[in-house]
Amino acid sequence: MEVSHSNSIKGRSHNGRSAFFSLSFWALSIYLFAKVFQLGESLDKIDWYFSILFHISIVLTVYLNLRWLIPRHLQKRQFLAYAFTFIAVLGFGTFLNQLTFAYLADWIFPGYYFIAYLEFWEIALYIGFYLIITGLIKLSNDWFIAENERQRAEKREKERLDEELRALKGQINPHFLFNNLNLLYSLSMRKADELPELIVQLSDLLRYVLYQSNTDKVKLAQEVKLVSDYIALSRKRMSEKADVKWQIDIEDEERMLPPLLFLPIVENGFKHGIFNRRDEAQLTLTLTQRGNSLKFVAENPIAESREGKQEEGGVGLDNLHRRLERLFPGGHQLRIREEKGYFRLELQIDLDQCAV
Repeated sequence: MEVSHSNSIKGRSHNGRSAFFSLSFWALSIYLFAKVFQLGESLDKIDWYFSILFHISIVLTVYLNLRWLIPRHLQKRQFLAYAFTFIAVLGFGTFLNQLTFAYLADWIFPGYYFIAYLEFWEIALYIGFYLIITGLIKLSNDWFIAENERQRAEKREKERLDEELRALKGQINPHFLFNNLNLLYSLSMRKADELPELIVQLSDLLRYVLYQSNTDKVKLAQEVKLVSDYIALSRKRMSEKADVKWQIDIEDEERMLPPLLFLPIVENGFKHGIFNRRDEAQLTLTLTQRGNSLKFVAENPIAESREGKQEEGGVGLDNLHRRLERLFPGGHQLRIREEKGYFRLELQIDLDQCAV
């Protein structure tokens, strides 16, 4: 109700301004026309009456052009149709002007004698001038209105997307924390000597996740370090037979990108490739960057008992997918597939297509 009421007020305000502008325009036009064709040294009633009579045909043809020809033909890019109808309306207005002074003038203002001393083509020039000027004013005004509305819509959409991105990034923190507290719990139960050191490592990771999630972009080197630190921390939970390969081939460590894009993939890889397995525990992570192209791949074997059933989503990956849609619209690919007994997740993004 409040939005509707606000829009109603804005609509009335716009209509009021439009009416005031129209009245001011025609009042000024009538005055200037009367000054141009005044008979004596100062304006007399007959000068005003002549100007008003002359404007009857002008006003009619102008509003035919503004309300019918331009919306129906010109704004729909029907240029040939607009040209023909424009000429027809111009001819109609010129003929109406001659009729006004030949028949209507004496009836509207009895007691005055008016002479249409302008030729047909001269009247057409006057009316054509008004049609062109008012048409340009309308097109300019419509363009500014459309542009302002477009900018307001873009601003509203950006605010909505920013809010959604903040919410999505905020979901990463509890998910990350949940997946790592189990490690500290198991070590505390065993009273492991490395527990204090691991708490420090985890706090460093959480500090990065908490603070960098509030920034739009970070250096690629920072994201590489985050993954490396996560792998180092996770090794404490791995069996001796588990194998994790972290392959890095990047051209520019200073390239900027949104934070926490790789972490959900790494977490998912450890969950299915390392921690939830009794057979071969293996995970291969590969990061490649060349220019604006960046590719991150995670591969792990599928357990025979779970073949064809490995999850493709989860909180982390589902969150990542929604973030990518907002951050790289049309500039990313997230492919998840199973091939030759391996689960493969591949993320490819165009860094130059980032929306933030």
